[in-house]
Amino acid sequence: MSIVGLNRLAWDLEHRPDLPGELPETLQHYPLTAVERRAVLNRDSAWLLANGMNPVALRNLMVSLGVPHSAMYSLPTPKETTMWVTFPSGGDEIRGYLALPSATGTPPPVVIMAHENLGVTSHRQEVTERIAAAGYACLTVDLYSRIGGRPPQDYTTPEERRAKAFLAAADEQAVPDLDAGLDYLAGRGDVDASRAVGIGFCLGGGLVLSWATRTDRLSGAVALYGLPELPPSYSPTGHTRSRIETAHTVRCPVQAHFGGDDEVIPLDQVKRLTGALERSGQDTEVFVYEGAGHAYHDDTHPNHHPQAADLTWQRSLEFFEARL
Repeated sequence: MSIVGLNRLAWDLEHRPDLPGELPETLQHYPLTAVERRAVLNRDSAWLLANGMNPVALRNLMVSLGVPHSAMYSLPTPKETTMWVTFPSGGDEIRGYLALPSATGTPPPVVIMAHENLGVTSHRQEVTERIAAAGYACLTVDLYSRIGGRPPQDYTTPEERRAKAFLAAADEQAVPDLDAGLDYLAGRGDVDASRAVGIGFCLGGGLVLSWATRTDRLSGAVALYGLPELPPSYSPTGHTRSRIETAHTVRCPVQAHFGGDDEVIPLDQVKRLTGALERSGQDTEVFVYEGAGHAYHDDTHPNHHPQAADLTWQRSLEFFEARL
């Protein structure tokens, strides 16, 4: 099955109402086999599920195709308990996608996740559930809650899209939202928020690094291809925002992952960030994966690099286990 193509289709149909053409024409732009295209056109959720499509992405796909929830009763729910939750931050209501592990009798430690500049996609929900399946309560905070749960849509170029997405989740607002997510978990009673780590991807990777310089509540921080330096157009000040300049003040151990062929993050920045983290006195691990580009961990992205993604996941779980 073309998992990448189907997951990308599910995300695009959910988040891009501007997709041109009727569904049969749209499907021609995705790497699907004839059988897979027929299954999508027939809304054959049973076949797609049986052939390996992720239930979260499948549900989102079926909803986007107009299939009523009542017709999806046969889709299994994850073994983990999943739900959308809300909590206050800065006078606003923030939502998050929460996945809880199967009951063990002991409140599990927690992982707070900061998403990339695409928002809480079906892929991000799936990763949230994967972390819960590993035994942790995982909350992905929707950093675009104030603007409808999606990054800004009023752009004309890809670069403008990225800039506006970063500006809509600037440190000054997003880091307190992550902290508020941890407050919410601390008040639940069924998880142990005194043992917490943060993890972030791209936009979220940088935010988690920033959070680690501002709080003593984290036992560790994991950043995947977080930008060490934000260009002026990505920063609300209109000036370059450097994670490198503040990295020496992180207050917890850090593990960072970068692609060796990342077209967004120069390796020189990675080297300087590594040096700054090492000066913090905290345990630091920085990994660079040769041949991997930006967003290599995302199996719905064209840059997906399975080997680098698998090793990153293994190292991240080992970090969680060591710190929690």
